[in-house]
Amino acid sequence: MNLIELSKYLQDEQAAENYLYKKGILKKYTECHHCGFDKLGHLSRNRIKCYKCKKEWHKRKGSFLEGKQISCSKFIAFLKLYAEEIGVNRITDELELDKKTVIFIHSSIRQLIVKELHHSNNPKKLKAFIWMNKDKIEIDFDRPPSAGMHESANYFELDFSRYKEYGNLYSFLVNSKWIGKKQHHYKMLDRFLGFLKMKLISYRGLKVEYFIDFLLELIIKFNNRDKIFYEEVLEILQNSKGG
Repeated sequence: MNLIELSKYLQDEQAAENYLYKKGILKKYTECHHCGFDKLGHLSRNRIKCYKCKKEWHKRKGSFLEGKQISCSKFIAFLKLYAEEIGVNRITDELELDKKTVIFIHSSIRQLIVKELHHSNNPKKLKAFIWMNKDKIEIDFDRPPSAGMHESANYFELDFSRYKEYGNLYSFLVNSKWIGKKQHHYKMLDRFLGFLKMKLISYRGLKVEYFIDFLLELIIKFNNRDKIFYEEVLEILQNSKGG
């Protein structure tokens, strides 16, 4: 989405809502989810009512935006800024939102990204290591990865393993790919570590748990580097349920 299109939605709340319906972020109800009756009425306060069983529910029920205090227009702008790697503080200022709301939505999106990563396949992999101790974070870029062989598409995961001697050991995992009978292909691993180094320069987090979320987010960005990240986030949100 470019800025011209974004400005259109910022100035027209109904157009923004229609866009989110079109993208599948908001769920369109054609029948009652209680009794299945197809005659529904739209009430004030953004509620829907079934003419048969008389049950009412909010029109955002069952969508990612359920329970989130943000307009459709500002949510589209939020996604645009999030995809452009704009931080929480600046999003709060730019959209004039409550910071707790921004943090909640930001965290909710990252939780969905974590679920997306956990759905990946898990064949044998190559590894590069990250040590997460109580007082500091150490990333060993020079450790030679352990060899694993699997013919598959290349992607990364974050393995949550625990070793007492290191505190918490988090391993970046990448599918290995053979380009010959004897030669391993490490290009993907090198590219990811270069990508990681570049992104870590701008990291400003304090708590380890936030750093883990940051890493998971980077992994999905790298795995989908040939796609527009904004569109990738939309796709993840389409498959989410409200809450």
